Amino acid sequence: MPSEPTWLPAELIVSFNELVVGETGEPHVLRDEGALENALAKPMNYWAYGERDAVVLLMGIARTHPFLQGNNAPLSKRRTISFTSTGTI
Repeated sequence: MPSEPTWLPAELIVSFNELVVGETGEPHVLRDEGALENALAKPMNYWAYGERDAVVLLMGIARTHPFLQGNNAPLSKRRTISFTSTGTI
């Protein structure tokens, strides 16, 4: 059984979104902090019940739209893959 991943804090996700959106020249705005916290809690709950799919985190952010811009960008960025391949979600 794999060990529990290191969960990424909201501050890191906000910084990552800021970096991604900054590449487009659009403004970075955290629209809904509660939506972000909800998206980050989802994979922890899945893990607690035996699910081991790291994509849950990315889909949670894409579906809850916590940012004004760049909610789907992490899904298409290769940098995101390094989070999951190192056991960090």
